[in-house]
Amino acid sequence: MMFHNSVAVFVIYSTTLCTSLNCERKSEENCIEDCQWRKVDDKCIDCPVGYYGRHCSRSCRYPSYGINCQQDCS
Repeated sequence: MMFHNSVAVFVIYSTTLCTSLNCERKSEENCIEDCQWRKVDDKCIDCPVGYYGRHCSRSCRYPSYGINCQQDCS
């Protein structure tokens, strides 16, 4: 039982951590999908809630919303 709980915690933590770490790039050219360059901080950051894609240029389509458009409004 302890092993199953540990695996569940690891998976949840890793998923959250990967999303943020994926955007930790040090140049605008290296920003990946679902990240945008923040000139003030001189680094890539996660897209704002409700946006996704290269340079966060796309907004969620109805009925989707939230981080990476993973929520459903209907």
